[in-house]
Amino acid sequence: MVKVPRDSRPAMCRRRTRSINRSISIVSFLIAVSVHSSGVHAEDGCPSGQVPQQGNGWRSCVPLNNGGTQPGPADNFVGPTWSPRWISLAIDNIKPILGKSGESRTLDQARRSAIDDCMSQGGTTCHTMVTAQNGCVALVSGMTQITTGGSPIQRLAEEKALEDCKKTGDTGCRVYYSACVKPVPE
Repeated sequence: MVKVPRDSRPAMCRRRTRSINRSISIVSFLIAVSVHSSGVHAEDGCPSGQVPQQGNGWRSCVPLNNGGTQPGPADNFVGPTWSPRWISLAIDNIKPILGKSGESRTLDQARRSAIDDCMSQGGTTCHTMVTAQNGCVALVSGMTQITTGGSPIQRLAEEKALEDCKKTGDTGCRVYYSACVKPVPE
């Protein structure tokens, strides 16, 4: 086999080889840039494996928690702590007196407060009728009876008390009192 020195190739072959090598280099460079840039930013300008997070006047990228394998921002989140509140209604069996509690911290405190309120208005046989935690109470008065209802939603507490009043066959059932309490942050 006869070896031909590189410089001895015809000029046309040398130009064609350089042109092909240059084309391959350019295509390789474009592919590398394309692959690199497509994997760098996953969502809204954040690197792969991160998601955007923003607040009032700031924006950042935080790690995405993939199936619980690595701790993410949600794993470290500690939400607000809420303190429950109670509400209670008390009535006197003999006199038409309604006692109410405010936003009490405990069940016993709410019941005691409602009974004390009833007694302070002249009641002598006051007792609690309904109590709710972080919710609503309603008292419905009919012509002969009083019914109560409790629910997380005021309208539902009122509807329950009205329904119970009508079930007894009483007439003139109407919501006499309703109120709600919500938990407060500690």
